[in-house]
Formats: sequence, structure tokens, C-alpha cells
Amino acid sequence: QLERGDLDALLIVPGDLSRSVEDNVRVELEFIFNQGRPNSTRLVGVVQRFSAQVNLSLANAPSLLGVSAQGIFTKDTDYFDFLLLGLVAMGVMSYAIIGIASVTTLYREQKVLRRLQTTPLGVRTFFAGIVIAYLIVSLVQAAIIMATGIAIFDAQIYGNYLHVGLLVLLGNVIFANIGFLVGAIAKN
Repeated sequence: QLERGDLDALLIVPGDLSRSVEDNVRVELEFIFNQGRPNSTRLVGVVQRFSAQVNLSLANAPSLLGVSAQGIFTKDTDYFDFLLLGLVAMGVMSYAIIGIASVTTLYREQKVLRRLQTTPLGVRTFFAGIVIAYLIVSLVQAAIIMATGIAIFDAQIYGNYLHVGLLVLLGNVIFANIGFLVGAIAKN
């Protein structure tokens, strides 16, 4: 039945269990479960806790430690709340990598970078301006994506918006470096 998928788990208890317990002989219960189903792997812990509790009861061990469980309701999130921040991250990643890589490659093809060396404007200043412009536009892009998700799809974002902005900036800096690397390697 396990192999056909009719059962998730099977606990095999020996027929002489009560006699073995009376004689104080250790008995192995055989627990076979389907590893492909997530609920059956949780049953292993349940069976092990049950056997440990039975062992304590048979040994007349006092119960010195108890657990008082209390459930609470957390903030309600749905799939789109999770997806919205992923969309923001994808926007940041694609904008920084594709945008900077294509601009850098285009400037290299058109020999703008070589001509730039003849001007008083330093190459570092030029690229710092490009990076700052991309950072600002990316922040605006992330804000538009989040505002659209909140306004149209009623998404909930829990936490600090400043932290989200800082993560967008950090992600942009990281992906901008990848974009520069791709732009330096790509031929066209």
C-alpha cells in the first residue's frame, strides 16, 4: 500500500509487545514512511515523541518539564505581498545590469570613452554621474512598482520603507558593478 501511494506511513508494532515490556526488554517499533510526501516526514517526529513519552511513563519518571503552547495571529500576507518585493528586485536587477551594460558597450563602440579622456571631465566623475543617475531612476522605478502594487493589487508591505529603499540602493550598486563587468566584456 505504501508503494502504491495508498498510505503515507506505516507503524509496525510487534505482537509480543506487552510481554516484552513486562520483561523489561527493549522493543524496536518499525516505522516506514514515504519520503516523497512532506506530511509523512513530520510523522517520524510524532512517533519518536510518542515512544519517548511511553518510555518515561513505563519508567515512572516524574514529569518535571511542561510546555504551555499559545497560538497568536500574525500579520496576514498573501502570495502577491511576497511577489511584489520580488518584482521590485527583478526591476532593480534588470535595469542596472542591462542598462549600464548596454550604455557602457555603446560608449565603448562609439569611442566616447576614448574622447572623454581628452576633456577636463575625469572618467571617474563621468561614471559616477552615470551610476548616480541610474540609482535615482531605480529608486523611482521601485517606488512606482510598489505604489502600483499597493494601490491596484492591495498589497501589504510590513516593515520600514527606508530599509526597502536602502536595499534597493545596495542591490543597484551590486548589479551596476555586474553591468559594468558585462559592458567591459561584451563586444557589442
